[in-house]
Amino acid sequence: MKTHLFLLSLAIGILSSTNSFAVHQMTKVVKKNTPTLMTDQFNCAGGKVDAQVVSAPNNGKISTFISRQAVNKNKLKATSVSCEGKVVDILFVRYTPNKNYVGPDSFTIQWSPNGGTRTYSFTVQ
Repeated sequence: MKTHLFLLSLAIGILSSTNSFAVHQMTKVVKKNTPTLMTDQFNCAGGKVDAQVVSAPNNGKISTFISRQAVNKNKLKATSVSCEGKVVDILFVRYTPNKNYVGPDSFTIQWSPNGGTRTYSFTVQ
């Protein structure tokens, strides 16, 4: 059962990293007291990528940071855009659960410039 949930979560995560935006949901298991990268987003055209918090997690915090790096083949698996090797700003979202918290949590962010909304639901173990 855990394997099926992991594969489903992985598939949702890959689909949610495409450049065509809609409402996506991603489910993930994270470790207690451990910051976890939840997602990343980039614009192959080189434009600005940003995220606005629609709803914050109740039992942790999220932070974002930008890293300028080349887009690799793994990031392009579910996209129709060809920009492998192009150096772009990649926006990362990190979730950190509250100290010693165990249980469910979630947050929703809206990406810009494309306006896609994603909800991240997870279990802290």
